[in-house]
Amino acid sequence: MSGKDKPLVTLALLAYNQERYIREAMISVLAQDYQHLEIIISDDRSTDRTFDVIREIASHYVGPHRIILNQNETNLGLVGHVNRMFALSNGRLLVLAAGDDISHSTRVSTLTDAWLRSGSLSAVVHSSARVIRDREAEVETILPRRSKSGPYSLAAYLGDGMVLPYLGCTAAYTTDIHAAFGSLDPKGCIEDQPLAFRAILLKAQMIYVNEVLVDYRVTGHNMSVGHSRADRVRLSRWIRAMQESVTQQISDYRFIDNNDPLIGKKLHAEYRRLVRLESIVSNNPLRIAAGVILGTKWLTSPKDIAKVLEYFGLSESRAFAFAQRVYVSISKTIGAS
Repeated sequence: MSGKDKPLVTLALLAYNQERYIREAMISVLAQDYQHLEIIISDDRSTDRTFDVIREIASHYVGPHRIILNQNETNLGLVGHVNRMFALSNGRLLVLAAGDDISHSTRVSTLTDAWLRSGSLSAVVHSSARVIRDREAEVETILPRRSKSGPYSLAAYLGDGMVLPYLGCTAAYTTDIHAAFGSLDPKGCIEDQPLAFRAILLKAQMIYVNEVLVDYRVTGHNMSVGHSRADRVRLSRWIRAMQESVTQQISDYRFIDNNDPLIGKKLHAEYRRLVRLESIVSNNPLRIAAGVILGTKWLTSPKDIAKVLEYFGLSESRAFAFAQRVYVSISKTIGAS
């Protein structure tokens, strides 16, 4: 299939108060090598100069892609912003990019080719990513939780602890996944988990491209936490976001026909577990660690727990020693959950 014959794809760059990073992110999306491409660059009513930078760069663009600039009349939040991108998109495939991440120049073409090879069915197409930390020189390659292509059953998703099977920062969605259910609840602040669940309900393909196509930037605004008061606030915010995500999934499951009451019960049980998890979070680091373990119930050993605790702010040596103690003292709680 020649470039002219390939389907229209939309790449949407979502920005909010990312004046520091938007230039690099925008240059990366404008450099995409896929020919039949529509690029939406959208600002969620930033209070800094983000949209000024967007307009400046767009005014000098002379490349082949169709560029659409959008600034929301009011701040919609992440989920509302994603809803807006689906509404504005004219492509059959919507590739989402954050205003502080960098899309490699082959990202759209590689994802699209993988989707076309699968038969152009309903799908989530995703890849690996590279983490860039603001204050550190090193980078780290990260893989999705599920690094193989094919359908992903609802039973498997629930059995895996409802863990997102792909890296949300790398994902592209066929627009029928969104259209089948309508807009996500704008009160939510996580879009990838509910969209994954919708794809699973529609028996869509999960297509994995084993390449690094996105540089994902980790800043002080991400939801990873250590042990400061601000870190605990971020952890609580993450738990509430997951609660909202599960609420959306319960709503979407009710929307489809022939609901299985047992699956509905499992979804409600997950919501109640997250409510219990939020109550565990306190000023006590041991209880925070317990909350982390309870919130990631797929962890099965002190070594696994230590990796999570390192991510949440402890050094490697302290994390492993702490994890051994925590694993013993909290194991009964994990079993009860």
